[in-house]
Amino acid sequence: MSAGDSNRDRLGRQTPPSPAQGMLTCALTEAIELERERLMKAESLLDCLLLALKSDDHENEADAPYFPTIVAMIDELVTFTIDQLDSQKINPHIQALVTKEKEK
Repeated sequence: MSAGDSNRDRLGRQTPPSPAQGMLTCALTEAIELERERLMKAESLLDCLLLALKSDDHENEADAPYFPTIVAMIDELVTFTIDQLDSQKINPHIQALVTKEKEK
C-alpha cells in the first residue's frame, strides 16, 4: 500500500482517520503553520531591510533605519523557527502518527 492509500480500507474505500490520528495530524499541521507564519514575518522584515538598504533618500542619519535591530529581529525569528522544526521536537509527533497507522 502506498502512502496515499493509508486511509483506505481493504476494498479501496476512503476511511476517515481515527480521532487520535486526526488530533495528532491537526497538532502537527498547526505547529508547522505557526512556524511558516514566523518565517513569513522574517521574510517581510528581509524585504523591508532590502528596500531600506537600496534607498538613498535619508537626509541624515537620524532618519535612517537602525539596521542591526532589524537584522537581530530577523535572526531571532529564524533561529526560533529552526529550533521549533528540530527533528527531536517533531519526531515524537511523526512517530505517534506512524504508530497509530500501524495499529490499523
